[in-house]
Amino acid sequence: MGELIVIAFLVLALIAYVITGGADFGVGILELAERPERRDELRAVGERAIAPVWEANHIWIIVALVIVFVGFPQVHVQMTTVLHIPLLLMLVGIILRGTAFTFRYYDIGEGEGRGPWTTFFRGGSVMVPMMFGHMVAAMSRGRFSAEPTSVYDAYIHPWVGWFPFATGLFVTALFAWIAAVFLVGEERAERKAPAAARARRWTVLLVPLSGAVTLTAWLEGVPWLVDALRSPLLYGVAILALGSTLVLWRLLDSERLWTVRALAGAVVVSVLAGYWGAVYPTAVQLEGGASIGWHEAAAPSATMNALAVTLIAASLLILPGLAWLYRLFKTPNPEDRGGPVQPS
Repeated sequence: MGELIVIAFLVLALIAYVITGGADFGVGILELAERPERRDELRAVGERAIAPVWEANHIWIIVALVIVFVGFPQVHVQMTTVLHIPLLLMLVGIILRGTAFTFRYYDIGEGEGRGPWTTFFRGGSVMVPMMFGHMVAAMSRGRFSAEPTSVYDAYIHPWVGWFPFATGLFVTALFAWIAAVFLVGEERAERKAPAAARARRWTVLLVPLSGAVTLTAWLEGVPWLVDALRSPLLYGVAILALGSTLVLWRLLDSERLWTVRALAGAVVVSVLAGYWGAVYPTAVQLEGGASIGWHEAAAPSATMNALAVTLIAASLLILPGLAWLYRLFKTPNPEDRGGPVQPS
């Protein structure tokens, strides 16, 4: 029982990180993709939106890493050894982006001094989802060699290729899309229409990118793809994602802020559920058809039970505080939608 609870917490932590942390990284991606004459305006809105909560949003990646480290040591060893290069780049991106945002928002005034920090902020915002996507693809791709013959085979070949690259692009676009949807509710009334149009453009972009992920997976012979395409779960989550997206598309111009954000969350849950359902119970796909499963890689029952109790107790302590944080800082003032965040 403890093992299933821990796996459930791992899935929930990843979902929470993609939604909340993804929205934070997406702000930097949107800035980079925006037309130069509109970047300063978008930057101001994005900073106002994420400044009160961005540090709290990243608690979830820490929770996920701790769960893997304590509960699934075999998976942790594979991930931190074979994938140490993309993992290191991802962590560097997180630190670089957070440091740059802190200096840009709190310490650097208007002028030339802001430029380098803005570059680091935007670059880190792109680096993290790209490496995240590469790692996700690598763990299910089947290129982990049991007996590598070179440094390339051991540490580069598993995560370099068209399928990991396409997955990285999709995750990057997904993060930007989450941010674009969330920022619609942060804009002033006169800027809501352009913000909604921006969100719709990113919605359209996700369609060919998701197709590219499927196509490259098929071309590389990813082992789980055929079974996934035959699974009713895949079509169920696809219908949920499509339905949520269509409703969200219609509501982007409305004042139903939290409904739109909940629908964006439903799309993210659908994407992650589709991936998890396709690869579960495999944690790491090895070369030659072998694999490491979540259940076989689990720590002893005593460890898993203790970890489950700890996660439940920590949730009871932390989640009310996070809920209050979001209520305090993310409830917009109806008289000044998109202005400085006001307590509710």
